[in-house]
Amino acid sequence: MAKRQKRFDTIASIRDNYAEISGKKVNIVLKNRSTLFATLTELNEDSIVVINVRAGKTKIALQDISEIILDFNG
Repeated sequence: MAKRQKRFDTIASIRDNYAEISGKKVNIVLKNRSTLFATLTELNEDSIVVINVRAGKTKIALQDISEIILDFNG
């Protein structure tokens, strides 16, 4: 079965699709080009809270996110 990706690359698209990506493992690409593989747990006014396999619970400012990538079977 083929893998597909959905990309959320604006703050508005992250907010609008939070129900779809909440609780799922995603790749978060930051504006400094670093990438996190984490599970989204919470959306706040100006940040998200994720559980990262390496660092545990982490808060990330929405303005620091370049895109969120969700992989799924399609």
